[in-house]
Order: sequence, then structure tokens, then C-alpha cells
Amino acid sequence: MKHIIVAAAIAISLQGCDNQTGKKNEKIDSVALGTGVQNNGRFLFEESSFDFGKVKQGDIVKHTFKFKNDGENPLIITAAQASCGCTVPEYTKDPIAPGEESQVKVQFNSTGKMGMQNKTIQITANTLPATTTLVLKGLVEPKADSIKTSK
Repeated sequence: MKHIIVAAAIAISLQGCDNQTGKKNEKIDSVALGTGVQNNGRFLFEESSFDFGKVKQGDIVKHTFKFKNDGENPLIITAAQASCGCTVPEYTKDPIAPGEESQVKVQFNSTGKMGMQNKTIQITANTLPATTTLVLKGLVEPKADSIKTSK
């Protein structure tokens, strides 16, 4: 009798393992998260780099990177991270339908910066590749009142 109970317990536990190691759930999850190949959006930026020229130290530079979803499925931006705390990206959290246009707004604060600046913004989305890089660059010059002249 003990052998029958042990055999039944083993059979029940083995039956729980026969779910193809969760592959069906992984596929559903990847599609829901936008990582499945068939669920990709595609960025088509008007420009991926912007040169703001010369600004005075302390100036704030704002630029809008416009794009279109050139993919066959909704484009979902999951993150946007700048290379420096002085640069702040802003983007929509809503899915962008195929053919729709949207934008990533970037603000650069030049306070405490001097010389050539090259700031990158990494956009993470359900695209291939998963990250897209935008660049904001320019020259920060000293304020007029902070320039020392010799007599």
C-alpha cells in the first residue's frame, strides 16, 4: 500500500513538471512586453543628432527630436536615459501606433559646464535593436561677466 501511495505522489509531481518549462508563458510575456520579433515598432527620426552651437554658461538648451513609428506594430518607449544629470529627456509613455508621429524632448542645463559638450540619450523601446542613441552637442562659453581681463 505504501508503494502505491509513493508511486501516486511521484506521478502527480511529475505531471506538474510537464508544461514545456514555461515556454508558452515566456512567448506570451515577450509579446506583451514588446520583445517578440513580431511585435516591434521602428523609429524613424528626422535627426538623431542636434548641434546647438554656442551658448553661455548657465543657459538652458531645449530641443525636440521628432520621429515616426515606421514599424508594423505600436512602438512603446520604456526608458530614456541621458549620459549626464544635466540633460533631461521627456517622452510619451503611451504606445505610438504604426504611422503615427511623436517626439522626445531634451533639455540641457549648461550650468557648471564649459567647452565642448556631447550628451547622449539612450532610448529603450520595443525596437530592434532595443536601444537608440540621440546626441545633443555644442559649445558652452563663459558668461560675459565671468571673463577676466588683464590690464
